[in-house]
Amino acid sequence: MALTVTLTDNQDATGLTATVAGSGGGAVSVYWRAYPEGGHAAWAGPAARTGDGAVSLAVGPGAWWVYAAAGGAASAPVAGYATAAVTPVATRVRAAVKAALAALPFAHYDGVGRPTATIYEQLAIDPDVCDLPCLAISTADGVAETVEPDTNATRLVGLPVVVAFLTSTSGPETLAAVEGWRELVRDRFNGPRPPGVPEAVRSAVEPLVVAAPGDPKLFSVRSALVVRVFCRVPQPNGA
Repeated sequence: MALTVTLTDNQDATGLTATVAGSGGGAVSVYWRAYPEGGHAAWAGPAARTGDGAVSLAVGPGAWWVYAAAGGAASAPVAGYATAAVTPVATRVRAAVKAALAALPFAHYDGVGRPTATIYEQLAIDPDVCDLPCLAISTADGVAETVEPDTNATRLVGLPVVVAFLTSTSGPETLAAVEGWRELVRDRFNGPRPPGVPEAVRSAVEPLVVAAPGDPKLFSVRSALVVRVFCRVPQPNGA
């Protein structure tokens, strides 16, 4: 039987569990390195055991290459992904985008207060339940996720966060303020990933039609953008 190793994500920030088979009962050493950024780095380890069975690998969140060695033979390297928690990636992306928005220096434009004084999190953007002016964000307001191929073990998922600027005025001062707000968001999220999401690879800003003519939302949702955060996540049944 050939020497093999399979990986299981512990889903609690403690790393991966490597299960070795085909060792013949002898001494086993398991090695790992980060993927893809660590593709040319030295292998770390070993984590050791005797015979077939499980080995705990205390690696951080992210993608990893792992292989096992025993009796002069080595298994084929396999890729696995360690996550920080069972909280959905989309939930952590939304929280990270909200925190980054709250730190931006949005202009005080009409004596009411910064639009980030309150950031509403809504399933669908609804100005009627908001204290204007404000920001509202949503991960489910009519904008779809994207999925791109990555590796056999991972895929890139583009998770959208709608960022809407809600105001009750529409004069030249409001227009200038909204232009400034949009520029801040574009500069912050075009490329840099939000902090605190290990799976995040990059982010991008996309345009969004805020409301169709005649839609009541058009009178208070003055402008909106989509912040799309691309995350490397495990591929179901990946190998």
